[in-house]
Amino acid sequence: LYPLLKAVDVIVSHGSTVTVEALLMGRPVVQVKYYNGNFTDMPLGEWKLAWLAQHNGEISQRVHEAFNDEAEAARM
Repeated sequence: LYPLLKAVDVIVSHGSTVTVEALLMGRPVVQVKYYNGNFTDMPLGEWKLAWLAQHNGEISQRVHEAFNDEAEAARM
């Protein structure tokens, strides 16, 4: 897993321990909220640790932000 995390530029996921490991390795994470209500036991996007896509249509915009918003990435 770790060689793959080192090789990728961004992680897109709903919720997984892989997202936490990616954050610890300094990789940007986009978390996708697929439905309303309680959406995961690790709401990284709501905690401002990851970019949050509220639906599938926002994924490409959030990935773009993860690549280009250095100030936000440093804050996370």
